[in-house]
Amino acid sequence: MLHILCRSNCQSFISRDIVLIPAKVPVLKLSNRSGDLQIDVTCNSRHGSLNSHLLFCYSQLDSRVRPLVLAVKAWAANQGINDASRCTMSSYTLTLMVLNFLQCGVTPPLLPSLHLMYPRVFTPDSDIFRLPYLNRLPEYVSRNKQGLGMITVDFPATKCFFFVCTRTSLSC
Repeated sequence: MLHILCRSNCQSFISRDIVLIPAKVPVLKLSNRSGDLQIDVTCNSRHGSLNSHLLFCYSQLDSRVRPLVLAVKAWAANQGINDASRCTMSSYTLTLMVLNFLQCGVTPPLLPSLHLMYPRVFTPDSDIFRLPYLNRLPEYVSRNKQGLGMITVDFPATKCFFFVCTRTSLSC
């Protein structure tokens, strides 16, 4: 149904290539007409809403987070390892790897643990209709002053990256 609604109501923005991925929580994969923006849409996914809120909040903490995530995703796509439907790493997995690296793989850490700083906000029991998207978290200033280029170059070479790839099962 959502597939039909997207096709009929979003023609001016969304390309005709809409793919439905059957899963426990079905996903619609969309892209804009120029192909430079890809969107995954799910419905009735409580965990998806909580995960999106978490990623949004991390992206707001430091201006280096988003570009590094995008660079790693582009690198992974170029290596053919960023497609969960083909049992490689999902974009969400790659993003969590970057966040872990920014918390544990650089000194001083670039990001804090939001779960530890705000345990009442970042809990599995959070009401998804009351997530504080508009009420921003208090300003965070990282003590890490490394430039984005240096952090990007360091990312694949860290033990953190290889540990996650070799020691942990990744969800397909």
